[in-house]
Amino acid sequence: MFNNPSMQAAYHARYRQVRDVRIDFIRVDKARQWMIEFSSVPDCLQLLEKYLQQLCLCAFRKDVFTYIKSVLHPDYIEAALAGEIPLCYESVHDALAERHRPPQLAYGNRLAVKNIDVLFAWLWEWKDGHFERKGWKDKPCRMLFQQSFQAVKTTRGIDGARKWRQELKRSFFKSHWMLPYPQSQGFMRKDKETKEFVWWPSFHRGLNSYYIRLQQLGSLTQPLPTSNIKHHPSNGWELSPGYFTNSHMPYVVYPEQELLRVSEDELFGKLVSLREQNLTALPGNMTTPAAAVSEFNISPPNHLSNTERWCARRRMYVLKTFEESDSPGECASFLRKALEQYELLQHHQRNLRRNRRNHVSRRLEADSDSNSEGGDDFEVTSDEESLDMKRREQAKTVRNIEVHMRELITQHRRTEKRWPGAYDNLLREFHHRLQKVE
Repeated sequence: MFNNPSMQAAYHARYRQVRDVRIDFIRVDKARQWMIEFSSVPDCLQLLEKYLQQLCLCAFRKDVFTYIKSVLHPDYIEAALAGEIPLCYESVHDALAERHRPPQLAYGNRLAVKNIDVLFAWLWEWKDGHFERKGWKDKPCRMLFQQSFQAVKTTRGIDGARKWRQELKRSFFKSHWMLPYPQSQGFMRKDKETKEFVWWPSFHRGLNSYYIRLQQLGSLTQPLPTSNIKHHPSNGWELSPGYFTNSHMPYVVYPEQELLRVSEDELFGKLVSLREQNLTALPGNMTTPAAAVSEFNISPPNHLSNTERWCARRRMYVLKTFEESDSPGECASFLRKALEQYELLQHHQRNLRRNRRNHVSRRLEADSDSNSEGGDDFEVTSDEESLDMKRREQAKTVRNIEVHMRELITQHRRTEKRWPGAYDNLLREFHHRLQKVE
C-alpha cells in the first residue's frame, strides 16, 4: 500500500492527526486505570474527572478545526488542529483564511436546531435515537466522550457518570460560543449559495450585558482569562438573535486545559500527593469540601426594573426608593440591583489589581539590575483607592437595604403568623452573596 506515492502523501499529511487521536485514547484509558487505583480517594477522582472533561472538550475543538482545515489560515493551522484556539467569534475569525472571513453564522426561523440543548445532544450524545449522524457518528471527540463516561461509571456508578456528563455540558456552554451547525450527512453544513461552513453562534444576553458594563468601567481585558469560565452562567444560552444585530458574543475566552499541559508523570505525582494528604487527614475530614463558586450576578429581566409610585406633585409615575418599599419582595428588587453594582465594582477592583501585578512583574523581569528601586510600583494607585471608596459606599447601601428588607419580613411574620416560614427562600437567595460584602 505504501509503495503508492499518493497513499504515502495522504498518510504523512494525516499522520500527526492520527497520532494525536491515538494518544488521546491512551490518555483516557490511563485515566480509567488511575480511577480504579485511586478509587478510595474522592479528591483524586475529582481531579481525573476534570482531566477527562478537558480532554474531551479539547478533542472537540480539534475535530471542528480538522473538519474545516481547508479554509484555515496557514499561520493558525497548527494551533487549531491541536485544539488550542478557542471556539469564540474573534478567534475563529482570525483562524480563517482571509477569503473565508467573516465566519458565516446560522440565522433565521427555518433552522433545524434553535435550542442549544438540542444542539449539544446532536453533537455529543449517542443513545438519543433522534438524530442521524452519517459519516460523523464515530468522531474522535464523541468516542472519547463515551469512553470517558464509561470510565467514570466504573468507579462512580451511573449517577456519578451522569453528573460528570452534566458538568462537561455546563463547561461546554460556558466557554464554547462558536459551534458547528451539523446535519445528518455531515459534521458541519455548508451554505448552499456561498459554500462556506456555517456556524451556530451561542449567545447569553445577561453575560454580554455584564461584560459591556465592566468594559465601560475600563477593566475588561481581552482575551478573557480562563478563570472567568467557572463564573459564567450555565443556563440562559441561546442562538444569537439575528444577523443585523451583530449580537454574537464579542469576547474570546481561553478554554480550560491546564491539566492537559502537564506530563503523565506530573499528573500521577499529583494523584499520589492527594492520596498522601487524604491518609494523613483526620478521620472525620477525609475529603476536601468543594469550594462554592458563584456565577457573575446576571439578573433576569424582571429583576432589572424597580417599582414605581404615583407622584401627585409632578403628576407622573416616579421610581420608588428602597425606603418607600412596603413589601419584602419589592425591597428585594432594590437589593438585587445594589448587589449587582457591588459585585461589578468588586470584579473591576480585582482586574485592576491583577493588571498592576502583571505590569510590575514584567518590569521586574525586564530589569536586570537587582538594586534598582521599584518599591513604589507596588503602591496602590489613586484609581484603586477611588474604586475602593466606591465599593465601600456601595457596601453600606447594600447593608441598609438588607436591614430594611429584614424589617419588612419581621413585620409580615408578626401580622401573618399562619406562615412563619414566609420569605425563607428570599433570605436563602441572598445569604451567600451577602456574606461576601465587606
